[in-house]
Amino acid sequence: MTKHTFVIDSTQTTVVIRCKACPWWSAMRFTRDEAWRVASDHERTHHPEQYHAQKMVSAHKRS
Repeated sequence: MTKHTFVIDSTQTTVVIRCKACPWWSAMRFTRDEAWRVASDHERTHHPEQYHAQKMVSAHKRS
């Protein structure tokens, strides 16, 4: 089972995504799509056994 390790905080102009497993990592982007892409890169590098962010990127592509 995949753990949901990312938390998104958004305003009208920015999206901040944080990794619960890595307190030192966060990213700020202007759209949710961009935030999930950067989270996916982080996930592939630091959490290769997880696919939550990668699935979210795929879901946003289909929308």
